[in-house]
Amino acid sequence: MIALAALLLALAAPAPVPASVAPPSVPEVAAVNPSGGGLPYAVPFLSLSRGERGRDLGRPHRATEAEVAAAARAAVAAIWPDAEVAVVRLSGRAAEAAPPLRVVFDEAAPRGRVSARVEHEADGAWQPAGWAYLDVAVFETVPVLTRDVSRDEPLADAVALQRVETTTLHDGLSERPGPDWLASRSLRAGTVLTVRHVRAPAAVEAGDPVRVRYVRGAVVITLDCQARERGAVGETIATTCPSARATRVRLTAPGAADWTATL
Repeated sequence: MIALAALLLALAAPAPVPASVAPPSVPEVAAVNPSGGGLPYAVPFLSLSRGERGRDLGRPHRATEAEVAAAARAAVAAIWPDAEVAVVRLSGRAAEAAPPLRVVFDEAAPRGRVSARVEHEADGAWQPAGWAYLDVAVFETVPVLTRDVSRDEPLADAVALQRVETTTLHDGLSERPGPDWLASRSLRAGTVLTVRHVRAPAAVEAGDPVRVRYVRGAVVITLDCQARERGAVGETIATTCPSARATRVRLTAPGAADWTATL
């Protein structure tokens, strides 16, 4: 009887594992023993290293929206040195593309909501990788009013250069108005000045004499005319010349102009 019991115990005992095939050690964590008694027991815990978690099971790194936006900023840097780009939408191919990336705009000076082609480098060449819909916000340092001004009030001491978004501003001034520039209408503090807000100093007023130069091939004729309206240098105004015919002239200096057309 004793011999039979010993034989059964020997058969139930686990066979020894050779050292050459010993199972790998597995980290363990403490857990509450479900059988009661409040004593912890060990359970296996499988974990990945930080590097293994960062790799998507061997798949290549996909481009993030930030990487697409950075490529777009690089593409517009020569045109808009101070621009912020945000991704609105990516095509499926662009979202799956692997860096390095390049963004190609069809417009010469993209601003606002625009579409662009995305390319990725493969085998030393740039390959199509879908498209991106982007928001290009343009910032510039431009003249801004620091106080309220009235119509025809000088602007020289009411303006400061400030960095503002000019994405939708297409006729803004690039520099401070000169000392003789006036407000074309009443304006509020904080207004970003455009060509519509300012009036350059008059080169002539209505009724002033204007020396008009008429050039046709090698022939140059100078006419003494009279301005029919106010105008600044660079503007085109109507004048009346000795022949009593109205002409259009482009003001080149105070009291001087070049003939452009006969009305």
